[in-house]
Amino acid sequence: MTDEEDICTVSEFNRYYSNLVAGVSGCFYVRGEISKYNAYPSAAYFTIKDNESSLEVVMFSNHLRSIGFEPKVGDDVLLRGRGDIYQKSGKFSLRADMMRKYGIGEILERLRQLKEKWRSTYFAKAKKRIPLLVRNIFVVTSAQGAVIRDIIKTRNIRNAGVSVHILPAVVQGSECERTVSEMISLANIIVGDCENNGGSAHGLHDVRFDNSVLIVARGGGSFEDLLPFSSESIVRSMYESRLPVISSIGHETDEPLCDFVADRRASTPTQAVELCLGEISEIRSKLDAGVKHMLNSMKQMMFGQENRYESKKARFDAVLSGFCERQSNRLKECALKLKHAIADVASYHNMRLANLQRDLDLLAGRFAAAQSNRIDRLDDKLELSMAAVVENCNKHFESLVRQLELVSPFGVLDRGYSIISGQDGKIVSCPQDISGDGRYRITFKNEKSVSARISEVSDAG
Repeated sequence: MTDEEDICTVSEFNRYYSNLVAGVSGCFYVRGEISKYNAYPSAAYFTIKDNESSLEVVMFSNHLRSIGFEPKVGDDVLLRGRGDIYQKSGKFSLRADMMRKYGIGEILERLRQLKEKWRSTYFAKAKKRIPLLVRNIFVVTSAQGAVIRDIIKTRNIRNAGVSVHILPAVVQGSECERTVSEMISLANIIVGDCENNGGSAHGLHDVRFDNSVLIVARGGGSFEDLLPFSSESIVRSMYESRLPVISSIGHETDEPLCDFVADRRASTPTQAVELCLGEISEIRSKLDAGVKHMLNSMKQMMFGQENRYESKKARFDAVLSGFCERQSNRLKECALKLKHAIADVASYHNMRLANLQRDLDLLAGRFAAAQSNRIDRLDDKLELSMAAVVENCNKHFESLVRQLELVSPFGVLDRGYSIISGQDGKIVSCPQDISGDGRYRITFKNEKSVSARISEVSDAG
């Protein structure tokens, strides 16, 4: 039989073990999967479990704000806290002050953060269109496996004339990230070299960016196997690719981060080739439909252009007619104004010409009078000068006459002398000029002369 003093109440029992648990020093790290989760403004109450047990957890809001993610059912988490017994109900729980994702949960959280980080950079790029007529498919994948067979098989069904170029890469493990990035860059280098050399280089022909596409493919695998395709080096190489990139990594439910930067996403390598190559009949049908649509569009455009032309022509004719009428009226007004202006100018100049003529007549009269007076004065001066000149000439002439008379033989005759000349008219100036028995003429005053014969010449004495 139990002693009365050994019996305790429920409250005493819960208080005892609550104090006992509270006295345990240090914190515990507990890992588990969240199975129930209820959040309230003051705290979150949830349950974590493993394969054998479960544990109630309480985490107050001041600690929740610092964990950096929103917990949800299924998260594998690591908690830090202390044990606690709620005395009223006697429930044992973990009072947590830290929580972070654990293992794959941590990786998923890191991928989520990268996805958010790259949403405005790598994932924001404009998607390139797949060329309408693909002539070359570059494939980055493993050299072994069914991916290459599926791609070749689908190519043969769709369009056997398309060239498939395999760029082998390691698609799993530590070398995956490097080799896949290098092969993506190599594909762009090859196509760039071909385009710079007229479409031919490295033994390839008719290779250009506008007729080529790049497929990065890998079959299904575990979450860890596909992690390299979420690396920044592969994402960056797809982002920088000038070739349109189709990502076909894993199964349809897998979402590596390279899917978000690729230009198209395919769930299988077969679908990736189908995205590149339509069936010939389908292409022809699309071309026929496109040509028909283009012709209809051209007809509608021409009909619309014709209607617009007629409408604009009518508007132009109306505007031109109104413009011509306005210009004609303006021209008439300008002609009338010009006529009046010419009349005013002519009247003004006629008046000015009359004034100038009157001034000219007045000036001409004054000038004529002045010139007449001047001529009269010059005439008087000329008469005086002529009279003086005539007088001087007369005096000079008289002087010359007197000088001439002095030396004239007639003057000698007037003084009583005579002139003897021979029959030849030569004057006899000395006795030696007289020959015997010759006849001579003797000239006297007033030019009277006699004929005489000189018979003897003797000395005067």
